[in-house]
Amino acid sequence: MAIAHLERGDVAAAERVADDWTEPNWDFMWTVAVQMKAEVGFGLGRADICREARVALEPYRGRLGVIASGTLTWGLVSTSLGQAALGEGDLGAAEELFREAIADADRAGLTYSSALARRLLVTVLARRDQVDTNELRRLTGEVLDLAATYGYDGEARRVRELARTWDTTSPRGPAR
Repeated sequence: MAIAHLERGDVAAAERVADDWTEPNWDFMWTVAVQMKAEVGFGLGRADICREARVALEPYRGRLGVIASGTLTWGLVSTSLGQAALGEGDLGAAEELFREAIADADRAGLTYSSALARRLLVTVLARRDQVDTNELRRLTGEVLDLAATYGYDGEARRVRELARTWDTTSPRGPAR
């Protein structure tokens, strides 16, 4: 529920859910449950939640989070670890993890995971003291291309909003 509250913009409700969390059972849903925890910690800016998720997920780096019945594929564990690292303020680890997730997603043909990891990498790189606008433009363009091809409107909207924070050449960010 915390993710749904975050998507709706109800941060207070997401905080209440996160504050009432217990450790997930060690069962067929554990990996995905901890990945969700990392995403919520990142979304709330809660370093404590991010740290817990990061420690728990590290042994599963490079894998895909799937509910064991195969009914749900959440995404790459490296992306979840990157979100947790970013939520803790560890930009170096977040950058490494998102670059790893991009390579894994591209190799496996996971187009949404590729767009997500690229957008999150833009988030990291835009926070650096030395910003490489060429790389940011390239990555932003790649996200927008994937979004246009596969219908990832949310990722397109998010990367455009993000571009407004670093692209000083256009009030609306990169044109694509």
